Amino acid sequence: MADIRRALITGITGQDGGHLAEQLLAKGYEVYGLIRGQNDPRRVLVEAEFPEVELIEGDLTDPTSLVRAVETADPHETYNLAAISHAGYSFKNPTLTADVTAKGVLNILEAVRVTDRSSATRIYQASTSEMNRPGF
Repeated sequence: MADIRRALITGITGQDGGHLAEQLLAKGYEVYGLIRGQNDPRRVLVEAEFPEVELIEGDLTDPTSLVRAVETADPHETYNLAAISHAGYSFKNPTLTADVTAKGVLNILEAVRVTDRSSATRIYQASTSEMNRPGF
């Protein structure tokens, strides 16, 4: 029997995260979604739409929670789609935006490295278009 592919998706509560989860589930993947633990109002929606997705509480700004998430999911593929998605909020909170958008990527890479998944895990980095916005 072939090994079942496992994927970890950050930003699973967003539109792109939901579409990706749907595609991966249709391909037979075991899907895990990283969700912030602070009573995320979209959690119920994700649970209702994708009951087969296992949600893991964590935060891109908390390296320890990311290590736990990688250990739990043991992913073949990690998709980082999480970001501060409201431009107005990101401009008012530049430090938090940098912590999530830039340091969050570093935290994911480090979580994969310290769990010895680095040679077996593919990482896709998307998170935000704000990183490439002209004049930003």
